Amino acid sequence: METKKIKGEDVLDIQPLAGVFNYDESTKMNGKTYRRFTYNGVCFTANTEDAFCTAFDNGELYGVTFGIVDGQFSMVGFNTFAQVRNLRKFEAECKSFERIETMVDQEATAAL
Repeated sequence: METKKIKGEDVLDIQPLAGVFNYDESTKMNGKTYRRFTYNGVCFTANTEDAFCTAFDNGELYGVTFGIVDGQFSMVGFNTFAQVRNLRKFEAECKSFERIETMVDQEATAAL
């Protein structure tokens, strides 16, 4: 599947469309509701119970991945600022461990 990821300021181009809609009775989502959003003039939906809607409403979206699913433009994934911040912290910790390992005398530790 071909995907496109937007992040940072580009996420601000996602706009909500008014209304909350019921899924068609003939679908497996019957009884649930969805919202519509647009990006670059193309509409996509998100289940109102999906964490995407909460992250969007709270201004927490950092990145969104779009793809074509069943022939339709769809949001296939997203990241919040908290997720990215935690990832960056983890990466920084890993780099600090790597620096410590290179600073330690390899021959001295091999003798242990």
